[in-house]
Amino acid sequence: IIQRCQQNSSGFPVNPEARTGFEIREEYCKFDNGKQFLKYDLGIEVEQRILVLASECALQDIASYHHWACDGTFKIVLEQWFQLFSIHVQVKGSSFP
Repeated sequence: IIQRCQQNSSGFPVNPEARTGFEIREEYCKFDNGKQFLKYDLGIEVEQRILVLASECALQDIASYHHWACDGTFKIVLEQWFQLFSIHVQVKGSSFP
């Protein structure tokens, strides 16, 4: 309840109750510089909805570097989203998501 009140007073949208039936506002699909952040949305009414979020720089890194690590977590995402899956690229001994 506290989180929802804070979201409402801050201007952020309330967390959706399901993966379906809502559009992501344009301001959350792009970075502050106007470049696209939401690369793919499987569909508003698709029950197993998948969102792909990435910067162009991150996609270039994935294409350029040969050492990747993938991580899937269930604990930090809202229940209706099920899983957060991230790809990390190793650059000069450091890993970046």
